[in-house]
Amino acid sequence: MILPSVASRFFRLRSGLLFTHQLRRFTCGACLLSVTWIVHSEERADLSLGPVVPAPAATAAQGEALAHYAAAQQLEAEGRMRVALHHYREAVKHDPANPQLAAHTADLLVSYVSRDAAVALLQSCIKAAPNDSGAYINLARFHSTYTANDAFAPNEASKVLAEALSKFPTTADLYREAVMMHLTRNLRDEAANVMAQAAKQAVTDPDYWLETGRVAQQVWPLSHPEKKVEHREKVNPFFEKALKLAPVPREDVRLAVAQYYLLSNQIERATEVTEEAARLNRSIEARKLLVRLYQTLDREPDAIKLLEQLLQETPTDVENRRLLVNLYEKNEDYDHAVPHAEALIQAAGGSAEDYMSLGILLLRSGQSEKAQQLSQRTLALFPSNPRFTFQAALAQRSLKRFDEALKLYEKTESLAQGTAPEILNDGFYQSWGDTLQSAERFDEAAKKYQRSIDLTPEGDPKRAAVVLNNLGYMWLEQKKNLDACGTFIAKANELDPQNPVYMDSLGWWHFVKGDYPTALKVFLEVEKLIAKPGEGDAEIFDHIAQTYLMLGDRAKALNYFDQALRLDPGNSKIKQRKEQAQRP
Repeated sequence: MILPSVASRFFRLRSGLLFTHQLRRFTCGACLLSVTWIVHSEERADLSLGPVVPAPAATAAQGEALAHYAAAQQLEAEGRMRVALHHYREAVKHDPANPQLAAHTADLLVSYVSRDAAVALLQSCIKAAPNDSGAYINLARFHSTYTANDAFAPNEASKVLAEALSKFPTTADLYREAVMMHLTRNLRDEAANVMAQAAKQAVTDPDYWLETGRVAQQVWPLSHPEKKVEHREKVNPFFEKALKLAPVPREDVRLAVAQYYLLSNQIERATEVTEEAARLNRSIEARKLLVRLYQTLDREPDAIKLLEQLLQETPTDVENRRLLVNLYEKNEDYDHAVPHAEALIQAAGGSAEDYMSLGILLLRSGQSEKAQQLSQRTLALFPSNPRFTFQAALAQRSLKRFDEALKLYEKTESLAQGTAPEILNDGFYQSWGDTLQSAERFDEAAKKYQRSIDLTPEGDPKRAAVVLNNLGYMWLEQKKNLDACGTFIAKANELDPQNPVYMDSLGWWHFVKGDYPTALKVFLEVEKLIAKPGEGDAEIFDHIAQTYLMLGDRAKALNYFDQALRLDPGNSKIKQRKEQAQRP
C-alpha cells in the first residue's frame, strides 16, 4: 500500500506551495475526471496550511503526473492492479524524481512484471534526482527486500548504500539504513564500521550527531549488562558532540542528550546536562526533568527547592504541587506540606483524594483543630464516604474528644460494610481499640484489639505484634488478667524480636509480677538497643529507675530518674517518683 505521505507530495509544487486551487484544465477528459476526484479528496488529505496562498500554474508534466496518479489510486482501490500499475508507471515517467511514488510502483512491478523492471525504475529515479539520498535508500531497501535468485550474487543493497555514503557522507538517514541492513544480517562488525565512518565526519549540525547517536545505540545496545562499558565508549561521543555544537537556543538538543543519559542509566551526567539546560534556557520543561533527576539521586532538598521556585512562577501547576506535597510528606515535613496541600485543593478543584491527603497531613503535623474543622467540611461534601468519617474520628480522638470519636467509629463501620469493606481492616480496629482504651472502656477495647488480631494478614506478623503488645500492656496497667498479659506480650516479642517497646512491656510484666531481678535484666537489654534516646524512651528509664528502687539501689534509681526527666522534663509523675525516692 502506498505511503500516506505520497498523496501529500503530489499536492505540492517544487516551490513548496499547495497545488490544490489552481489545477490546470487538461484537454483529456479522463484527466479532467481524475483531477476532479483529487479536488474532492482534498478534505480527507487535510492539507490546509491556513490562508490560501496563490500557487503558480503547474507544468504540463506535473499535471499529467497528477492525473495518472489519481487514476491509479482509484483503480488500485477497486482491485484493478494491472491497470493501476500502468497509470503509476505513466505518473513516474512524468515525475521520475519522486522516490515514494517510484518505491510503490516498484513493489507492484515485482508482482506483475519482473524484478528487473522494478530495479530499472528505481535506478531511473536516482538519475532523475542525483542529489536526493532518499532515492538511494529506496533502491537499497528494494534490494534488501527482493533479493536476487542467485545466492552467490553480490549484495546489491550494500553496494548501493556504500555508493550513497560516499556521495552523501553527512546524511544521518543513510547511516541508519546501512546499520539496520547489517544488523538484520547479523553483521555487527560491518555496522560498527559504518558508525566509525559517521563519527569521522566534520559536521557542525547537532541534529546529525543526535540522529547518528541514536543509530549507534542500535549497534551497541544496553540489553546486556556486560556491554555497558562498550556502549558508553562508543555511543556517548555522538551525544557529546551534539551537546557541544548546540547553540544556546537549542534547548531541545540538550534535553535530548539528557534523555539519552537518563535512559542509559548515566544519571549523574543526565543531571549535569539538564542543569546546564535549566541555567541557559530557564524553561519549565528542563527544570521539571531536573526535579525528577534530583529525586533519582536522592537529592530531595534540591528537588524541593527547585519545585518551590517553579511554583512561584506557575502556581497553578497541579502536577508540581502534588509532587512537592509528596516530597515533604516523605521527609515527614508535614508543616511545610500542609499549605501546599491546601493550595492543591484550590488549584485542582478539590478531589476526594486531595481532601483526604490534607486531612492526614493536618493530623500528622499536630494541627488537630484544623483537622477537625476540615472534617466538618469533608463530611458535608462526602457524607457517604466512610474514609472521611474515619478521618473525622481520628481528628476528634486527637482532641481527646473520645465520646464524639467513638460515635464516628461506629458510623464508619456501618457505612463501610456496604460501600468500602476493605477499610475495616486490622488497622481500623486497632485505632478503635486505642480510642476505647483512652476512654477507659477497657473491656470494649479488648474486643476491638482481638478483632484487629484476627484480621491481621498472615504475611505481616509485625502488625499483629503491635496490637498484642497494646492489649497486654493495657491489662498490665490495670493489673488485671496478668497471665493473659504475659501471653500477649510474649507473643508480641516472638513476632517482632529485639523491639525495645515490646521488650519494655515484658520487663514491666515481670516488675508487676514482683520478679524484679528478671525485670532489671530485660530493661538493661532494652537500654542497649537504644542508640539515641528520645522523648519516648523516658518511660524505659523510668521503669529502670523504679526497678533499682525496688531492689534497694537508690543511687542508681535516682540516676535513671534524672535521665528520664532529661528526655521528658515536663513529666510530673516521674518528678513525683524521684522526689519520693530522695526522701529518707
